[in-house]
Amino acid sequence: MIKKIFNTVMVFLDFGVFLLWMPAKVYACAVCYGAVDSPLTKGLNMAILTLLIILVGVLGSVAAFLLYVRKRSKENESLAIH
Repeated sequence: MIKKIFNTVMVFLDFGVFLLWMPAKVYACAVCYGAVDSPLTKGLNMAILTLLIILVGVLGSVAAFLLYVRKRSKENESLAIH
């Protein structure tokens, strides 16, 4: 048990030392620095837009399917024998 805790602490310490020794150029990209006309910024904006379009498409499909199932269950409910 103590060895497991020690290993976990060592992993966090190693990661902290690694973060402290990283060069400053690694900390942020052109988007974070605010370079609006950078090709990297334009690419990231298009990637975000693409992911949003895919997300809306998938969620819309799930919602449409649930509405279809609801409609079908109401139709079958009226046909049920009471």
